[in-house]
This record gives sequence, structure tokens and C-alpha cells, in this order.
Amino acid sequence: MSLFSGNSVKAAILVDLAVGPGGNRKEIEALKASRILESARIFTAADFTGLAESDIEDIWGADAYMAVVNEAFDLKGGLTSGELATVHEASPRVLKRVEAWFRVQPKAPEFDHYRPAEFLILSPKFIADHAPLFSDALSRFESFFKKVNSLL
Repeated sequence: MSLFSGNSVKAAILVDLAVGPGGNRKEIEALKASRILESARIFTAADFTGLAESDIEDIWGADAYMAVVNEAFDLKGGLTSGELATVHEASPRVLKRVEAWFRVQPKAPEFDHYRPAEFLILSPKFIADHAPLFSDALSRFESFFKKVNSLL
């Protein structure tokens, strides 16, 4: 962002918000304090989920994200909310719970954080085919884009 600050570029950013060990709350607060970018132009995923900490995947919602993960990794039995609830991961972030689930599955492939996004890029019809599952996600992303558009 500092590359753009002197060039009168009006930018906004959306970042994950994690707290605790390895979290980025301090970095986000430092960015806001630096005034490189107006704090009103710095959004966190948590701003759109109502959760204390969130990743982009939480904007999708747990059910929608699990549906994408199931397809992206060709999980025959499918990852379900019930199975995800059995994972002893304290994080409210769905991504962290999915990562934990993959770690304890002996026959599951190695989890790759980018594979679900790649699947959606290569299979854009998936969202349309599962529209009810993604309606809340689309509303949350629409809220984000309305905020960004209001800054223009």
C-alpha cells in the first residue's frame, strides 16, 4: 500500500482477521495507524460475518465452503457440519476447522488452501447450480462491494 500512497490512488483492501498466536490484528491496527490508507478503506472479513475473527472463507459460510471443499477434493463421503463439529479446533474460522479435519483423516488428501478457490475459477457453474447454498455468501459479498463502491 505504501507504493500507492503518494500517487493519489484511492484503494480499499479486504483482509482476513485472525487473533491469537499467529494472528494479524496487530498488523491491521498498525496499517490503520500508519495512515498509508484511510482506516475507512481497510475492511476485514469479520466486518461482514459478525464473527470476532474471520477469513474470506467465513464470508462464504461454513456450508457453502464445505460444499466447495467436497467438490474440489473429490471427497466421496463428503465433509459435513457434523464431522466438522467433532474436530477439536477452538477457532470459529471454518478454514481452521477444515484444516484440522484434514489433518486427522487418514485417507484424505493433503489440504491445500488454494484448491477450493481454483475449483471455483475452473467451475463457475457450481455456484449457479447450488444457488441456495450460496445466497448468504452472495449477500455478504454484495455488502462488501457496496461499501467499496461508496468510496468511489
